[in-house]
Amino acid sequence: MIVGVIPARIGSTRFPRKLLYQIEGKSVIEHVFSQAKLSKKINKLIIATDSNEIASLFNPSDVVLTKTSHQSGTDRVGEAIQNLDYDIVVNIQGDEPKIDPELIDRLIESLEGSQAGMASLASRIIEDKDFEDPNVVKVLIDNYNYAIKFYRETDKKNNLLRHVGIYAFKKETFEKFIKLSMTKNEIKLKLEQLRAMDNRIPIKIVVSDFKFRSIDVEEDLIYYQ
Repeated sequence: MIVGVIPARIGSTRFPRKLLYQIEGKSVIEHVFSQAKLSKKINKLIIATDSNEIASLFNPSDVVLTKTSHQSGTDRVGEAIQNLDYDIVVNIQGDEPKIDPELIDRLIESLEGSQAGMASLASRIIEDKDFEDPNVVKVLIDNYNYAIKFYRETDKKNNLLRHVGIYAFKKETFEKFIKLSMTKNEIKLKLEQLRAMDNRIPIKIVVSDFKFRSIDVEEDLIYYQ
């Protein structure tokens, strides 16, 4: 079984309550759920949230209420699926209202029948201002499309892609990941993928031309107007 989980923490510090922000008459988190439901590969889709207000927007069968203490979205996913039998789990960020279901499926396909245990997404569409913007994560990949390094701010511009915060894991890799302690790099940069990098878990990057952005700060709403 392939499970998709949307971790939905209400207490965002950079943009409070952003998941409840209304875009075209629907909250950000509802847009994400609707888009992810269009995936042809996901068998079960879950909202994993610490908020009754977010939970009330969905059918109770689609929601798992989780602890408020989780330090990352992937840790929240781990609580939500702890009693499920699955082969692949996809962590779909709750602030990606235009996430493309076809890219979710490509991410899953990148793990099926391959040696990779973890995969993420990146876009070739990156603007000059993004390189110095710490809210836009950048990734450098090798010739085999594996991540070499992630950046928040950098002077380096050649060959960098814009990272899109969605992750797929095979079960064995996911169970290993959530047992690992947060690393110094992860804590410093607030990038959970660095826990994998620091523990030598390779991350396969699916390259796309995805043009939309996650909503990290209020200024990102310009991409949805």
